[in-house]
Amino acid sequence: MVSILRACGLVRALAAGKEVHALLVKNFSQSNIYLGSTLVWLYCKCGEYSIASNVLKEMPIRDVVSWTAMISGCARLGHEFEALEFLKFMLGEACGDLEWKMEAPLELVCSKIDP
Repeated sequence: MVSILRACGLVRALAAGKEVHALLVKNFSQSNIYLGSTLVWLYCKCGEYSIASNVLKEMPIRDVVSWTAMISGCARLGHEFEALEFLKFMLGEACGDLEWKMEAPLELVCSKIDP
């Protein structure tokens, strides 16, 4: 299912991604962190910040991958303030190495620097 969601995101197939998401909600546990993180990535990739945000907030368990998907997605979509808010929430949760946590925020800052 993760591969299908990634394929949907790569070609920005939002409708197909939503159908897969609906199947996941109906047939699988909501606690699968890999599926949740991929859904966050998919919705950000398709420009659906609010859906991605809701998916992240509803995840019972979040890790560095899920937070990074949301933060970098916000940065790419021009939601810098929200990206920093998610960073603040992420830093409040114990979820892995700080080195990994800083990749998306650095991407956010660097995206705003003119070459």
